[in-house]
Amino acid sequence: MPKPVFIDEDACDGCSICYSTFGCPAIGVKPGGKAFIHNELCNGNGSCIQVCPVQAIKRPAPAKAPAGSPTGGVKEQG
Repeated sequence: MPKPVFIDEDACDGCSICYSTFGCPAIGVKPGGKAFIHNELCNGNGSCIQVCPVQAIKRPAPAKAPAGSPTGGVKEQG
């Protein structure tokens, strides 16, 4: 299952498009008008990312593999 998206609070200008026009139930509004994500309701499909005019809705960066561990599940040939 995809990870929930998040709102970059520094980038969010409180325009309300994501919670009033787009209407996803996982997006709420804080006092002052900035949006936030209800992680337990977010299905992670990311469709809300495209409606934000200031690109404040983002996906988390992929986790980096610890040093010395295999990455990507690629098997060695041979």
